[in-house]
Amino acid sequence: MSGKQADLSTPWSEWQWSEQRSLWYITRHDPSGQLETYWEEVQEDSIPQEAEYAEPLRGAELEASYTTSIQSERYNDASTSDYTFNLPDLEDLEPDLQSSFSGIDISGPSSRGKGKYNIRQDPEDSPFEVISKPRKFFKLGRVFKTLWSEPAGETSADEVANIEPSRFGGTVFTKMRTFVVVREMKGCSICLPLFTYNGQGTLKSGVRPENHAAVYPSDSNAPSFPAENLTKSPYPIIVENPSESIDRMSRLNFGKVYTVEHNLKVLKVGRIPDECHERLQDDYVLAIAGSVWKRRYR
Repeated sequence: MSGKQADLSTPWSEWQWSEQRSLWYITRHDPSGQLETYWEEVQEDSIPQEAEYAEPLRGAELEASYTTSIQSERYNDASTSDYTFNLPDLEDLEPDLQSSFSGIDISGPSSRGKGKYNIRQDPEDSPFEVISKPRKFFKLGRVFKTLWSEPAGETSADEVANIEPSRFGGTVFTKMRTFVVVREMKGCSICLPLFTYNGQGTLKSGVRPENHAAVYPSDSNAPSFPAENLTKSPYPIIVENPSESIDRMSRLNFGKVYTVEHNLKVLKVGRIPDECHERLQDDYVLAIAGSVWKRRYR
């Protein structure tokens, strides 16, 4: 009796890190049972240098399973979540990062292994919160802060205190990030970051001024930084949180895009006024799509 050959195929595995090649890879078996391997493309950017290029950061997406989007359905449970992820001890962080995030209870190590932390509910007085009505909060122009982790480049020298080993053999860079929403989506938002570049603005080596705009409190005059040769007009920010302020050297980076899940704990800062929204979207699309978009659609 002739029978049909059994299908020995398996789903793709989770992403794994190869120390030998210093690359991410996934595996599966094909219908005949042969092992297949897919290697991720090499990433050239060094994350903590805060380069402004807009290419996708697949490594960041992979590590985000331990820092951002993994904080999902059970994040709001009153009991300790089953999810764990790598973060440095708060005592090892820089003083400003400790004070900014002192209200968050990220305790560890847990019973699941050294260096992993249980996600727990924040104390009642924590300024960080999971937004109960995200569709009303994460609107175009919204400004907020959150603790953000992403892979660190091997050659990074800045802010070493905030770099820790990850469970996949690489290193994770953790910092308080300020974001501006440029597109609202279901369950997440597309956001742009604010960087000071260590107080240098776009005068820092390697930073492209044409991809940045200055920001300033709406109750003050627009700043002027002729030495930076910024081509985009500055954006006012209505600061709605009295405990927050806008650093005069903050620059909105249109060339580096983040996807921020709506179930993260965030700190409300303020918003960019409605009358600036059209310009905000135009500057964002032009930075991503380039002059081709401008010639075709403007």
